[in-house]
Amino acid sequence: MRTVTLPFIMILTAFAVLAANPEKEYRKLIEKYDAVEEAKSVSNQPADYWKSLITYDESYKKFSSDIQKNKGAEKEALQLAEAVPHFYPQYAENIVESKNSFCDSLLHEMGIDSVPFHCELYVVTHVPFHAYTALTDNGVAICISSWLLDRKGVDRSIIKGFVAREYAHGLLCHPLRALYDEAKRDRKSSIVAGVAAGLIVGAAAVASTSESFDYDRYCYHRYHGCNVSSDNTANLPPVELYPPQFSIEHEAEADLVAYRYMTSMGMGDDYLNGLKVLSSVYNGEEYQRVSSRIGFIQYVRDHPELGNTENAKLRKKRIRKLAR
Repeated sequence: MRTVTLPFIMILTAFAVLAANPEKEYRKLIEKYDAVEEAKSVSNQPADYWKSLITYDESYKKFSSDIQKNKGAEKEALQLAEAVPHFYPQYAENIVESKNSFCDSLLHEMGIDSVPFHCELYVVTHVPFHAYTALTDNGVAICISSWLLDRKGVDRSIIKGFVAREYAHGLLCHPLRALYDEAKRDRKSSIVAGVAAGLIVGAAAVASTSESFDYDRYCYHRYHGCNVSSDNTANLPPVELYPPQFSIEHEAEADLVAYRYMTSMGMGDDYLNGLKVLSSVYNGEEYQRVSSRIGFIQYVRDHPELGNTENAKLRKKRIRKLAR
């Protein structure tokens, strides 16, 4: 059984909070993390949806600008992204190669192969996840479990919903943003601890704010690996997975962006149906998590008047800054 790590427990706790007071929390998430209006207004032009998303999303643009500074926490996040385990499809023995043409055609239909962000799609075997996003040397790989394709009720449209969500994680740089947020928090904590220690030993503050890079301190805490085996794969080496641990905000943003994409393409109900498929697969805490996601997306569907108001505020702020 897969070990539930601390970040995963935090996500489950956050979903429990949503269940306690859902409408208020749902509204906050929509107003801050919904797809921008320029993307939502796209109809039946899949590539244009994704391109509009990264062109007009102020939060994404700010992150892109910040990370290019390559100093301090930005530099540390980039180092971490290089250091964490990457997915190498040329060496992955669990890829179902007979599905590669299916994957390529799906990326084409979804407009993903027309966006200047490198993404690959694979069907893989012997994994405990239905889908996950993994870092590669030049972008991301989306991995869909073969058992998901065989589930009753799963069709091409539902698979597109799963791919859209994982692609949202990759396109919006959630793996790198998660590492960046963690680096900033750790640096802030180090500075606070250093100042406190400096009241006792002056040299302690200098040591605590150094630029040293500690791989072990980050990578095995931020990414979790799991070995998967079964009776019929006993002779195969274990499959190691390293899906990133996303925050509740990044999880909600991926759901929102993917649902808006599916809706723009006339497949919004298929996104919800895909979540219902997952609810029939999981149990316990993961079932509760999927149920919360279903409730969230149903709320989004039933409140079309809501949208990303935070994006407009950030845009005005950026324009004022440029005008100075």
